[in-house]
Amino acid sequence: MNIDFSLATFRDSEGNAVEKPDAAAVGWRISAYAALTSADYPGCILMVRAHDAADHWQLPGGGVEVWEGLLRGLHREVHEETGYGNAVIVTNPVAVTERAFYQSALEQFSHAVLLIFRGEIPAGTPMRALTNDSIGMEVLEVRWIPLEDTQPEGIHEIHREYVGSMKVSEGRI
Repeated sequence: MNIDFSLATFRDSEGNAVEKPDAAAVGWRISAYAALTSADYPGCILMVRAHDAADHWQLPGGGVEVWEGLLRGLHREVHEETGYGNAVIVTNPVAVTERAFYQSALEQFSHAVLLIFRGEIPAGTPMRALTNDSIGMEVLEVRWIPLEDTQPEGIHEIHREYVGSMKVSEGRI
């Protein structure tokens, strides 16, 4: 089955449009992200800044490996990126979006389906210190950000709409 990507704009990690040659294959990628809150940080959402998008904040999460279930992959990503290993995640996504992107390091075009789940970090949970070894050199910074301080231009495009909707609903996920 051929998928028509003639209307899709593939973007690299810096947001630049990349033209897909007609003969280039497109692979699927399933990604899971968590909109995490905590009673310890009222009105805030946990966000990360990654090396590949250092100018924007994003929700913790990423690609789910083919041998993982969605929630297992999400828990792994949250732990790797934030140090929180005990996030309580709801079992159904609260938002779904998709995007066409190009991974230049792999020379691969992908059609990503992004699932956003709600979650909470239990009150009193300490965040372990992150080291370059523990985060795989992916994350520059992890921070609890007040929703009222989030600005659309500071949020990565893949999460901008959802974070904006959280802000509109007075911080309720």
